[in-house]
Amino acid sequence: MNVCTESKGAAVLCELVHTLDHVVATTPKARQPAAVAVALAPYLGRADLLRDADRRGSPHHYRTNVVHVEPRGAYSIVALVWQPGQRTPIHSHRSWCVVGVHEGRELERSFRVGAGGLVQIDEHVLEQGHVTWLHQGEQDIHDVANADVATTISIHVYGLDYAAAGSSILDVYEEPDPTRATAA
Repeated sequence: MNVCTESKGAAVLCELVHTLDHVVATTPKARQPAAVAVALAPYLGRADLLRDADRRGSPHHYRTNVVHVEPRGAYSIVALVWQPGQRTPIHSHRSWCVVGVHEGRELERSFRVGAGGLVQIDEHVLEQGHVTWLHQGEQDIHDVANADVATTISIHVYGLDYAAAGSSILDVYEEPDPTRATAA
């Protein structure tokens, strides 16, 4: 799925794709998430970045819209769309993941695995334009929720072929009320 070869590909989106192609091809793997975050930031909030199909939500759950998959599967761009009150499960990722808030606000909670289960170690609101990244596996366990009264859209860039993998989620944690970490 190459958005730039489709007849309806947006010019700004194609510019982002070409930028990410270059960044991923020329950056050592360990530094790719940080480099992709820097490259993504200037595109966030641009009204002409996403097509109408990329902005579709669902009244029942957050929705993932695959925007672009690099032809060799080196990375994928996915637009996640949340209506008010929607959230992801607590999860880890199969690959590195860069998250940029395109519009709205997200609440992100971070966790670590403790002796008795998950321990919440952080909670913060990501405003429009904020970019962050996560590593694959249990190093970065989190959940994300819409923290706004309107639709929230974030752009996720994953270091995998999202279409082939079917998801970026590695593990889902079924703990509805994780223990909050306390200051020592």
